[in-house]
Amino acid sequence: MKFKGTLIVVKDCKKALKFYQDMFGFELIRDNDGNMELSGNLYLQEEKYWERFTGRRIIPQSNQTELYFEEPEINSFVKKLERLRG
Repeated sequence: MKFKGTLIVVKDCKKALKFYQDMFGFELIRDNDGNMELSGNLYLQEEKYWERFTGRRIIPQSNQTELYFEEPEINSFVKKLERLRG
Protein backbone atom coordinates (compact mmCIF):
# COMPACT_ATOMS: atom_id res chain seq x y z
CA MET A 1 0.00 0.00 0.00
CA LYS A 2 1.32 3.42 -0.92
CA PHE A 3 0.08 6.71 0.52
CA LYS A 4 -0.79 8.97 -2.41
CA GLY A 5 -1.95 12.20 -0.78
CA THR A 6 -5.01 14.07 0.41
CA LEU A 7 -8.29 14.24 -1.50
CA ILE A 8 -10.60 17.21 -0.97
CA VAL A 9 -14.20 17.10 -2.18
CA VAL A 10 -15.24 20.38 -3.80
CA LYS A 11 -18.25 21.76 -5.63
CA ASP A 12 -16.24 23.05 -8.60
CA CYS A 13 -12.74 21.76 -9.43
CA LYS A 14 -11.87 24.74 -11.62
CA LYS A 15 -12.67 27.25 -8.87
CA ALA A 16 -10.89 25.13 -6.26
CA LEU A 17 -7.87 24.77 -8.53
CA LYS A 18 -7.61 28.54 -8.88
CA PHE A 19 -7.80 28.92 -5.09
CA TYR A 20 -5.09 26.34 -4.40
CA GLN A 21 -2.89 27.73 -7.16
CA ASP A 22 -3.28 31.32 -5.98
CA MET A 23 -3.15 30.58 -2.26
CA PHE A 24 -0.51 27.88 -2.05
CA GLY A 25 1.17 27.73 -5.44
CA PHE A 26 -0.04 24.23 -6.28
CA GLU A 27 0.31 23.25 -9.93
CA LEU A 28 -2.13 21.17 -11.97
CA ILE A 29 -0.63 17.82 -12.93
CA ARG A 30 -3.70 16.08 -14.37
CA ASP A 31 -7.28 17.08 -15.09
CA ASN A 32 -9.75 14.22 -15.48
CA ASP A 33 -12.92 16.30 -15.74
CA GLY A 34 -14.02 16.59 -12.13
CA ASN A 35 -10.99 14.84 -10.67
CA MET A 36 -7.71 16.73 -10.49
CA GLU A 37 -4.23 15.85 -9.35
CA LEU A 38 -2.14 18.77 -8.10
CA SER A 39 1.46 19.04 -7.07
CA GLY A 40 2.14 18.29 -3.41
CA ASN A 41 0.01 15.13 -3.52
CA LEU A 42 -3.25 17.06 -3.37
CA TYR A 43 -6.31 15.73 -5.19
CA LEU A 44 -9.57 17.54 -5.89
CA GLN A 45 -12.79 15.67 -6.66
CA GLU A 46 -16.14 17.23 -7.48
CA GLU A 47 -18.96 16.46 -5.11
CA LYS A 48 -21.11 14.70 -7.73
CA TYR A 49 -18.37 12.13 -8.41
CA TRP A 50 -17.75 11.57 -4.71
CA GLU A 51 -21.44 10.99 -4.04
CA ARG A 52 -21.82 8.66 -7.02
CA PHE A 53 -18.75 6.63 -6.01
CA THR A 54 -19.46 6.39 -2.27
CA GLY A 55 -23.26 6.41 -2.37
CA ARG A 56 -23.23 9.07 0.35
CA ARG A 57 -24.14 12.74 0.39
CA ILE A 58 -21.68 15.42 1.42
CA ILE A 59 -22.39 17.18 4.70
CA PRO A 60 -21.69 20.89 4.07
CA GLN A 61 -19.03 22.49 6.27
CA SER A 62 -18.15 19.17 7.90
CA ASN A 63 -14.44 19.40 7.01
CA GLN A 64 -14.51 15.90 5.49
CA THR A 65 -11.30 14.64 3.94
CA GLU A 66 -10.03 11.34 2.62
CA LEU A 67 -6.63 9.71 2.64
CA TYR A 68 -6.11 8.38 -0.87
CA PHE A 69 -4.05 5.24 -1.49
CA GLU A 70 -3.29 3.18 -4.57
CA GLU A 71 -2.63 -0.55 -4.50
CA PRO A 72 -1.46 -2.41 -7.60
CA GLU A 73 -2.29 -5.82 -6.07
CA ILE A 74 -5.79 -5.18 -4.75
CA ASN A 75 -6.69 -8.85 -4.25
CA SER A 76 -3.61 -9.45 -2.11
CA PHE A 77 -4.38 -6.31 -0.16
CA VAL A 78 -7.98 -7.39 0.49
CA LYS A 79 -6.66 -10.70 1.84
CA LYS A 80 -4.25 -8.80 4.06
CA LEU A 81 -7.12 -6.69 5.41
CA GLU A 82 -9.16 -9.80 6.09
CA ARG A 83 -6.23 -11.37 7.98
CA LEU A 84 -5.71 -8.25 10.06
CA ARG A 85 -9.42 -8.02 10.81
CA GLY A 86 -9.28 -11.46 12.37
